[in-house]
This record gives sequence, C-alpha cells and structure tokens, in this order.
Amino acid sequence: MRSVSFLAILAIMTSAAFVNAAEEVLNPAADSPLWEGAATRNFGSATYGYWGWYNGCQRTLVRYDCTKISGKVTGAKLSFQFMRNDYGTGKMWACKVTETWVESVVTWNTQPKHDDAVASRLLDIDWVSGLGPHTKDCTAAAVAIIQGWVDTPATNYGVMLKKNPESGTVPRCYPYMKESSSQPVRLIVTYTPSAVAPASLGKIKTLFK
Repeated sequence: MRSVSFLAILAIMTSAAFVNAAEEVLNPAADSPLWEGAATRNFGSATYGYWGWYNGCQRTLVRYDCTKISGKVTGAKLSFQFMRNDYGTGKMWACKVTETWVESVVTWNTQPKHDDAVASRLLDIDWVSGLGPHTKDCTAAAVAIIQGWVDTPATNYGVMLKKNPESGTVPRCYPYMKESSSQPVRLIVTYTPSAVAPASLGKIKTLFK
C-alpha cells in the first residue's frame, strides 16, 4: 500500500467540496407541436412549433434530458427563437407535464395532462416582441420542478408551452423545434454540483492502490 499523505487527500476533498456553480444548456430531447384545428395529426417532425391560438388552441410539448445534472439546482432560463411572432397582449406559459408522451405519436386528442397552477409553471411572462433569440428567467417554482427531474428522472415529462388566455388570434408565435437548423427551445439550468464528484472519489481511491 502506498503511503498516503493526509494533506493530499484533504486537498482533493477540499477542491471537490468547494466546486463553483455549473451551467448546463439543454436542447430538447423531444418536442412536438399540438393544434386543436388538426386534432388527430402528429406534428412531431415539424421544424417549428405552436404557442398561441389560431383556429383552435396551439401548444407545444418539450422534454429535456436532465441526467447530466447532479447536485442542487439554483436557477433556470428558457431560451427560444421564433420563425414568426405576432405580438399582442397575453402571457407565455411553460407548464409542467404530468404524463408520458411520445414525440412521433402524440396528437391534440392524445396529449398528456399538464398542470398550469402557479406552482407548476416554469415560465410565466408577458408576451415578447420580435423573433429573438429571447432568453427569459424561469419562475421560482421551476427550481423545485427541475430538481425533481434531476433526482427522479422517471417523473420528467417536460413542459407544455401555451398561451394565456387561450383565445384570440394574437398574440401567437412559432418557436423553432429541434428538427430546425435554428435555435430550438432551450432550457438553461444553473446548479451546484455534488460536494464530492465521482472523479474526485476516483482520485482518492487510486491513492490506496
């Protein structure tokens, strides 16, 4: 066994314990627009989504893979760019989805349930003007929601983009999807990594070999 310096171990553990805040920029793992006006049609391969109302409600499902994140979530932003944005008075919401869905199958008629209560809104902002990209702070509730996704990935069903109120032809917009060459709807998560990262534990173990 190697002679292990207590100071060497302490240095590794100290550097791991005082890690800086990290940021993860997440592109959609899945996204699919939904349109009440074409209730049986799947739009999972579309290059832009729906966010508003036009001949029926227009919504978009987006899900992110949060498995790269570990530790304590401290904040989040949504960043999006539009193919078209018809500006007006209204709210842009991103609400927690509570059931599973499949990008290539889901339709308006088969859409999963979502929760649009205040505690389940990741985004709740006045309608933005222009095509963007726009990067907006998520709500305080988003921190707890994303933390839940990080701790229990099986509960991560993503978000529903919807307008409030769901009426009137404006405002409405068409955000780019992951199938587009333009920026899709991104989730930017800031977090404090776990105190002792796996890489640091590995360094400690090698000292005893």
